[in-house]
Amino acid sequence: MKLSDPVYSRAFPQPPQDPDRLLTLLHADRQKASSRLSLLETRLFKLFQWERVADPASRVQDLLGRLRTQLAEGREILNPEIHCLDLARDIVKEAEQAAAARRRPRSGIVSGPAQTTDSREDWTEAVHRCLREMPPPSRDILLRYYHPEPRTREENRRQLARSLGLSPEELREQASELRERMEDCVRKSPR
Repeated sequence: MKLSDPVYSRAFPQPPQDPDRLLTLLHADRQKASSRLSLLETRLFKLFQWERVADPASRVQDLLGRLRTQLAEGREILNPEIHCLDLARDIVKEAEQAAAARRRPRSGIVSGPAQTTDSREDWTEAVHRCLREMPPPSRDILLRYYHPEPRTREENRRQLARSLGLSPEELREQASELRERMEDCVRKSPR
């Protein structure tokens, strides 16, 4: 199915993109509106650079696309510059969340930076030592919560929460605190 197919366009109507509407919003005179748009694009580009957002030029185009879509949907925008700053804030927040998700380890109790065999062995030994030093109930919670098999991890967490009489949120908080302690222990371990 192509975007031009009539079935697709009926099922997923797209608001028309009218570039003149944005220009009209910026200023009644088309030439002044174009220069204001150019100035707005420059300011947004600098804002995204300042916020260290990857690929600021495409973020500016994304923001302007969102603005044009809102205008096409009939949204009333009284001050386009202020509205663009609100949209930019949302885009920066989305970019920060995406970056944080990429940095977050996918699984495991403690993420290890090990690149050489020696440092990996040192790291593994530190993890084992810290686990041995941990009180058995805490160690059990940590190991069961961060179960290495993704298919059974969620079920293990539900069972663990039930057995401890905790809500899933309370268990998540407790496991997070235990993980932080474990990571501190590993970081402080002599290597």
